[in-house]
Amino acid sequence: MADALRIEADGPWTVEVTGLADAVVLDGHAEREASDVLRHEGGPAIAQLRHTGTARSADGGYFLADVFEPDGSGFLDQLANHVGPWSGEVPLSGPCLLYARSDGPWSISVRPVGGQA
Repeated sequence: MADALRIEADGPWTVEVTGLADAVVLDGHAEREASDVLRHEGGPAIAQLRHTGTARSADGGYFLADVFEPDGSGFLDQLANHVGPWSGEVPLSGPCLLYARSDGPWSISVRPVGGQA
């Protein structure tokens, strides 16, 4: 866990620090306006990710999505690292934490693999 934070911004900003238990549970589908952490409590799945981009950025904005152990202790996988609007399907381990960094709206839809419910 980090003991310090560096924030660089050209305008107003806010930091909200909460525990992992406060992360929103990803229950099939989620839409977010910017960076966020979600908890996937299911098993292995296919994730449909979509970043709509942002008009505030000449290149359409960034979208990065990483997967971590459920307790946040270790990195598992990178799901996305794109600039501009993007959509794609990727395998998602489970259970896990999904940490998405984005300067524009994004969404994720999850469907279990192997006939799991």
